[in-house]
Amino acid sequence: MINVGGVYAKGGSTVDISNPSLTTSDNISIQGARAVDTAGSQTDVYAGFGLFADASTIKADGNKVYAKDTGVAVASIGLGGQVALDKGEVSYDGSGYALYSDGTGQINLTNGKLTLDGNATGYIVNATGTNPIHLTSTNIFVKSDKVILMDLRNVASMNTSTLGTTFSSYLGGANIDPSSNAYKYKYAVVDGTTMNIDSDINKADTTSTSNDYIFTRRLLLQNSKINVNSGKTVTANLGSTDLTSMDLTVPVGLAVAASSKSTDNTSTAITNDGIVTVNRTDSGNGGVGLYVNYGHINNNASGVVDVETTGNNPNAVGIYGTNSTPIVNDGTVTVGGDKSFGILGLSYRLDKTGAMVDPSTEAYYKATKSSSGEYGKVDITNNGTITMNKDSALGIYAHNNSLAAKNTTDRRTSNTEVKATNTGTITMNGGNNSIGMGTNRGTLVNTGTINVNGTVSAGMYGTDKSALTNTGTINVAASSTKMNL
Repeated sequence: MINVGGVYAKGGSTVDISNPSLTTSDNISIQGARAVDTAGSQTDVYAGFGLFADASTIKADGNKVYAKDTGVAVASIGLGGQVALDKGEVSYDGSGYALYSDGTGQINLTNGKLTLDGNATGYIVNATGTNPIHLTSTNIFVKSDKVILMDLRNVASMNTSTLGTTFSSYLGGANIDPSSNAYKYKYAVVDGTTMNIDSDINKADTTSTSNDYIFTRRLLLQNSKINVNSGKTVTANLGSTDLTSMDLTVPVGLAVAASSKSTDNTSTAITNDGIVTVNRTDSGNGGVGLYVNYGHINNNASGVVDVETTGNNPNAVGIYGTNSTPIVNDGTVTVGGDKSFGILGLSYRLDKTGAMVDPSTEAYYKATKSSSGEYGKVDITNNGTITMNKDSALGIYAHNNSLAAKNTTDRRTSNTEVKATNTGTITMNGGNNSIGMGTNRGTLVNTGTINVNGTVSAGMYGTDKSALTNTGTINVAASSTKMNL
């Protein structure tokens, strides 16, 4: 299709459509559509624009630009590229950028209004360089849950104690209208950073300007490392109303996943030296303490993970890793609720229905990694303490669900590729088929201590060609067994 637009300037030209005062209605209104390929089929690329300055100048002060389903609303690229929209308005409802610069072209939307709807991304912010998009005294209105305010780049690290002031500086003098708080939009999706939790975080905080609120509701971290500093707490005691406002189904302490920019599992991680507490405050499935997809989890010696120890809702998880996420616990994990897990490792993550998500659909999936057997491994090590307080619980469960993967190279058929080792202490205070360590098509090794205080339970349990080795101590109550294979 034709790339339809309002004003396009190129070749060093100057186009002047400025108005002495703001127009009363949208004087530039563009309806775009999906572009089509040479076969006439629709693509995922949207065509169309409102204003586009290519190494040229567009003077559009006092104009109102409305663009829907276009690739961009206003763009400025190349040396000498400039769009002037002082006291103007831009309204964008689409899946691209409302304001786009290649890093050289300038856009001045000052003393104006920017409205973001649909799947829009507002603009790019370079955290370490000069930004060519100027929004001084402009009011920003968000009209959709799926809006991302800024594409934030080159952020080496962030601290939770200064998130409010940090993002205020990234706004560049713009103001977010309070009506935007009605939506679950994000300030930014941040890729490749290190987030230092150097302040206590209460995920139930509803003050929209607080560091806790920004961290919990306004940021999406991916392909990043999260460090909980010693002595700091992350508290996620949340009810159904809180969860709905966060677009969650269960409370989660901390979670992060790899992205398309992840070259391996070393750039995504959670390291806990503090205290993570998670409880559901009403009835329903219990929460998750720490979760990583294709990365690393380390709960260090001073690290504490308490999940559902007061809420006692079922199906809770202390530490949860999927798709080749090694988990090491040197600290303390305590979990309440029936049918819960202390540490749970899965070959591949599950969707909301409980079905395995095929790894080939993940953003970070690479054929070369698949062919080398990179994906689907489980590796759990407990050197600390795990305490499970309710019935039908598992202290450690290494679950091989890779055999259903579409590609044979993503299936971990050897039991040595899914493994869990205990050198510390696992205590099962509940009964009714509670298990200290469990696996399927995996390997379990206990050189530490497993205490099974409940009845009709087991210290170690394996199925489907699993291998179990115990050179440690397994203490069991009457009617429970030490090992079952």
